[in-house]
Amino acid sequence: KQFSTFMLKQLDLTVEASNLEMFSENFNKANSSMPVKFPRKILASNNGGILVETYEEGISLSDLLELDRKRIPNVLDNQCFRKDLANVGLRAFLQMVLVDNYCHSDLHPGNILVRFSVGPATTDFANSNIEFHGITIVDVGLTTRLSQEDQKNFLDLFSAVAQGNGRRAGELIIERAPSNFSSEIPEENQRKFVEGMDAIVSSVDKDSFVLERIHIGKVLQDVLGLVYKYRVPLDPNFGTLVLSIVIAEGILRQLDGQLDIFKLSIPFLLKADKIYRNLALDTVAEIARHKLLS
Repeated sequence: KQFSTFMLKQLDLTVEASNLEMFSENFNKANSSMPVKFPRKILASNNGGILVETYEEGISLSDLLELDRKRIPNVLDNQCFRKDLANVGLRAFLQMVLVDNYCHSDLHPGNILVRFSVGPATTDFANSNIEFHGITIVDVGLTTRLSQEDQKNFLDLFSAVAQGNGRRAGELIIERAPSNFSSEIPEENQRKFVEGMDAIVSSVDKDSFVLERIHIGKVLQDVLGLVYKYRVPLDPNFGTLVLSIVIAEGILRQLDGQLDIFKLSIPFLLKADKIYRNLALDTVAEIARHKLLS
């Protein structure tokens, strides 16, 4: 029922029109130098059945990744271009999740248009002068916002995982299950869930937050697998955000495995809402301490 309610929102195009305006406002306010755009609304019917948007130039990231997979020459052969694209993609996602608390919930490669220009016609993209102009994000009908309590829960969980405390991470998920469902989880399931979380977190390389060494998507997929196996209730917004992170991490890993999530996250953590920011600073300090001692 919760899932269907969430998905049915996508049929009301007045919601997408509102989301377009909110995303544009957030990114214009946040950093005019971040080359991230959204289509503009031209016309939206009151009944939610029609939405006319501006036409946006760009090549679908899914098309570029498909060319890359087939080893057909394309702009992703240029490593500087590839790194610039990954950097902007990660910064855009961090802005949505950590600062704006307004996250695109369907951010697969087909919904990202890449804007660039190339010199004279060539197939030697690796050595060509390619100018990266930015990305345009489309299809914004599905979004996720966390309540202040859910934001705190999310960061507490992030902090526990970052510090390598899998048992605490498992306990937090159970303690903060929605609608007091934690009392309905059999004790045996609770114990096995916490043990499973401990095993998952212990497998994470805590000395590095470079994508090549820390597989966030795999970790989160394993966590969702435990949630399903032991019937641990999870807030639907929280679950949707986790899936968004899994998808985003998969895209970024294909583009640049050397991206350092920790390094790029700090400026966005510092810009977060006050309560969120204070928790984030404590987490950053603990992670930094762990990195220095290890």
